[in-house]
Amino acid sequence: MAKKSPMDLLNEADSPSAVSDKKKPEAPISVVLRNFMSKTGEDLELTTRMNGPAVKAAQVSFIFETMLVDPVSGDSGSPFIHNMMEQIERLLISYDGLGRKDQIDALSAGGKLPDAYYQDGNTKRNFLEVHE
Repeated sequence: MAKKSPMDLLNEADSPSAVSDKKKPEAPISVVLRNFMSKTGEDLELTTRMNGPAVKAAQVSFIFETMLVDPVSGDSGSPFIHNMMEQIERLLISYDGLGRKDQIDALSAGGKLPDAYYQDGNTKRNFLEVHE
């Protein structure tokens, strides 16, 4: 393997192909918001703050959503019941403000990022020059 001179290394570092394709890891706040702000589906089920009555409601709504067939149209399930249960799940997240507390706790556990994480390393800063 041929050794490269310092000037060759410097020129390679300035070339566009030398720029790393690595991306910064996603900020903890983005991960928390994405995971805790689900509006529908299985992600909503996983993040809702369930209690006993809500579990029973979910089980009954599952029957209406999957097992019943409309005798006129032949469609299975009730969109009304499905949407109602998702609304209940969304409301349970905010019940007593505990969903927000969960978000804050998860964000705190994720750690803090230094200010440099949010700054673009390629931007030039304008500093006031002081001449004596």
